[in-house]
Amino acid sequence: MTKQTFPSTTMEYSEQLPPLVHSWILTIILDLGGHREFIHKDFFSDDQLATALSLDKWINHKPPLNRADILNSLREQQEILLSAPDLLTAAYNEDLRHNLDNLKTLIDLSDVECALLEFTLITYNETLLNNALDLLGAISSDQMHRFLSILLQKTPQDIRTAFASDGTLARTGLVRVHHGPSLFFRGKVDLLSRNFIEAMFSHETTPYNILKDVVSKSKPTKLTLDNFGYLKTELSVLVPYLQHALDHNQKGVNILVYGEPGTGKTELARVLVDHFKVSAYEVVSESIQGEGVEKGEQRLYAYLAAQNFFCNQKSMIIFDEIEDVFFDASSEGLPNFSKAWFNHILETNKIPTIWICNDTYDIDPAIVRRFDFTFHLAPPPKSERKAMLESALKGSLSPNTLNALALSKDLVPAIIDRTAKVLNTIEKSLDVSYDEAAAAIINGTLKAQGNDEIRIAKIGGLSEIYNPAFTNTDNNLALLAERLKVFNEARICLYGASGTGKSAFAHYLSDYLNKPLLIKKVSDLMDKYVGETEKQIAAAFHEANTTGAILLMDEVDSFLRDRRHAQQNYEVTMVNEMLTQMEEFSGIFIATTNLMDHLDQAMLRRFDFKVKFNYLTAEQAWLLFNEQCRYLGFKEIDPALEESFKKLTSLAPGDFAISARQAKLGVITKPEEIIAQLVKENDLKQAKGTTIGFVVSK
Repeated sequence: MTKQTFPSTTMEYSEQLPPLVHSWILTIILDLGGHREFIHKDFFSDDQLATALSLDKWINHKPPLNRADILNSLREQQEILLSAPDLLTAAYNEDLRHNLDNLKTLIDLSDVECALLEFTLITYNETLLNNALDLLGAISSDQMHRFLSILLQKTPQDIRTAFASDGTLARTGLVRVHHGPSLFFRGKVDLLSRNFIEAMFSHETTPYNILKDVVSKSKPTKLTLDNFGYLKTELSVLVPYLQHALDHNQKGVNILVYGEPGTGKTELARVLVDHFKVSAYEVVSESIQGEGVEKGEQRLYAYLAAQNFFCNQKSMIIFDEIEDVFFDASSEGLPNFSKAWFNHILETNKIPTIWICNDTYDIDPAIVRRFDFTFHLAPPPKSERKAMLESALKGSLSPNTLNALALSKDLVPAIIDRTAKVLNTIEKSLDVSYDEAAAAIINGTLKAQGNDEIRIAKIGGLSEIYNPAFTNTDNNLALLAERLKVFNEARICLYGASGTGKSAFAHYLSDYLNKPLLIKKVSDLMDKYVGETEKQIAAAFHEANTTGAILLMDEVDSFLRDRRHAQQNYEVTMVNEMLTQMEEFSGIFIATTNLMDHLDQAMLRRFDFKVKFNYLTAEQAWLLFNEQCRYLGFKEIDPALEESFKKLTSLAPGDFAISARQAKLGVITKPEEIIAQLVKENDLKQAKGTTIGFVVSK
């Protein structure tokens, strides 16, 4: 073992023990009572420590050990060290001293806080010092304060103040004290992370390097705010508010975004920080080694450190997956932090923060109220899903597949991105069509998540060419859609014969307003158990309200009949529940029915608009016919064919959809054959009698 001689003495010591560490170990053994555990009758409890303290001759000495001689030897070492103060004040490690000086300036550490931080860091770097501390056994917080005051030559009150919850060490998360049951020193005092310890002993380090295993620089994004146009209302509040906060260094700015996995919450946060052109940092959920960060407590301390380390620059913080902060399954919460403490950090943070979670169920309502702006990020509407698919898959999907995929509200941005990643890699090696490959990848994920698969129809209807002009109603549908874009709230009843375009208008409105469409059929709502149908109705309205969707209930006459003719109690309670939900709903609700006269009168009075869908006029039928021919690729249309439509008085858009599907199958190959098919549909209805709403004619 290499030895070194003290100046002006003949005493030797091991290079394992730098003077400062040597002095601390001697203080622990001699002044804090560690000798009682260290020196036993026949042996030392730690031979490695004994060797480092130049007690080699006693290790193999014939027992019993002479305690008095050993203690005298250690006191002699202590006196010599104390007589050489320059050795004790010299830097233990030049890099550590330099980094501590920088940290002191950066986050305004006091001299006592610096001394405590240095001591704790050295315990992680010096195994023998930590072993010496273990000689003290399990200690209480008061004992720890007293021991540290002696080791660092500070008052116990100074130590207590430096470790206080409102002190800089705790506020930054660099050092934290575990109160409660007595623990060994290493269990009582913890540091931010392993990387923090290594960085503080590094020659070249920066604030970011100190935190990089718990805080990462925000990843770049290819998206812009235009990709989140369906959040017009939310962004009209969020963007100017965050801009003001950044311009005026406003404290306590916190945004909470929640929503189903994969809806783009994190991407939206990255888009926002990119929009403001500021430095952005994310509290990681996994370390750079790929290991899960221990628990929510450590992530919260990482957040606190970032708040203090980067507050002197224009920056923002993204804190994703905050569920483990507000609820840790192993400890049923974070017992070290009170609700008041959480409220405090949400009121005093210097850097604007975007907090992200899947739902707010585990967050105390009192804490939720502390966020400046909380909003639910629903899956994007069909039009945005369609645009995302086109962009990510480089326009390679056929119109039929593109439309079918975009209809699924379960198709979130994360699934689209993963699909694009696979297909853009193997596109040239595909043995199946691009459409089939895309559908297979997407459906595989949807099925694994428990969602419905997307069926790609081999034949198509007319949804691609829908236009309100191709419907015959007693209200101007185009004007109604325009007004709903402004007011965004209405209860609408669409009634008329099958195929006249009622449900198609709801789909059109969804695209036009850039809102998701939530469709509920009779089978989705009706339940055989008492009270369950009412629950399903309430759940449908709740889902529409939280996702911002247009709620469409098809064929409501099947279960919401006039209560005057009710024969069972549940028929009354279903209508009552519907009336209650309609009154409280603040979005757009659409109900369709073929049998208007069957609906409850009180419910009819609740509708702001009751729109009757009639069969097409001859002029409308001719216009739709021309549009369909263009869509099917029939270039030459004989103008004389228009005369045929004057005799077809019972045509609906649904009839044209039938001929479109037949054309896709190759049964119809020219315009005249479309007309022949329309004549059949018209004659069939006239032969059976025509039902439009509640008017029956024969």
